[in-house]
Amino acid sequence: MQVSASFSLPAWSIVTITPSADATGSVTFYRDGGNALVASPIAASTPVVLGPYTRAESVEVRLLSGTSVNVISLFDIAALDAAFTLHRSQDLFAAGVPTDTVTGANVSEIGARYTNVTTGQLYLNGGTKVSPVWKIVTRAV
Repeated sequence: MQVSASFSLPAWSIVTITPSADATGSVTFYRDGGNALVASPIAASTPVVLGPYTRAESVEVRLLSGTSVNVISLFDIAALDAAFTLHRSQDLFAAGVPTDTVTGANVSEIGARYTNVTTGQLYLNGGTKVSPVWKIVTRAV
């Protein structure tokens, strides 16, 4: 008897598929509207591990023979941490033009925003956290 099941693997998750000792079949990973990307055989008691991927993906498990397949999906926070760098930065608001290397020094990461509340001018830090360099972006008039 053949049995198949499809499911979505959430981004940054790992799925482990463990077949029973008498199981045979396949695990297929689909991307971009159903194009089969990876197909792995299911062999008796041999786990198949997929992921983590940066976006949700589709997985189909097809059991050709055997009694069961155990599927466990876990969120992989370590892979997420490795893929992204979190910048903890503040948006700054003050009257006047920001002073390079002074305003926001040791606080404002590259890309941080400063708004001159008097004129509405917006600036971005194009320098570093230690030595900010403020570039005007727009002027609200």
